[in-house]
Order: sequence, then structure tokens, then C-alpha cells
Amino acid sequence: MSPSTLRRYLLPFRVYHLWAGQRGGRSAPSPDAIARRCAVQGITAQHQKPLSADYIAGQSADFERRWQALSVYGSARAITATGSDCSTRALAE
Repeated sequence: MSPSTLRRYLLPFRVYHLWAGQRGGRSAPSPDAIARRCAVQGITAQHQKPLSADYIAGQSADFERRWQALSVYGSARAITATGSDCSTRALAE
């Protein structure tokens, strides 16, 4: 992976990590709450500017899509690991 790729995608992944932690199975967190949390964690935009709620609101649709995809995948893996659902196990294999 090239350094330019990391520079391009590192910020959204860091913000998503906080967003997903706040999401935790409930409804999506507010962009203002995530912006405040980013400030507390020291996550900033270019030139040390704080992230705005507008930036986070613009990313929310992608964050929700990623959350849905990963939570469905994680649920299927958990069921498969316990062996409690044969149809899910067959899909996972």
C-alpha cells in the first residue's frame, strides 16, 4: 500500500472508528457528537483544523453502509462459530 493511499483514507477510517464505537447497535450518532469526540481524541483535518459536523454528516451515509455490511458479516461469523444455525454455516463456508 502506498503512502499516498494512507494519507487519502486515514482520516475517514479514524473518524469511522469513533462513529462505530458510538453507534454500537443503536441509532447513528449525531455529527456534532462525533465532531466533539474527534476534538477530544485529537483527530483533526489538514493543518490541524478541527473536523466540522458538516464533514462528518457528509461521511455518514458511507459510515452507515459500512456499519451495516460489517455487522451482518460479523453476525454470520458469530453464529457459524457457535454452530447454532446450519443454514448460516453453509453460507459462510
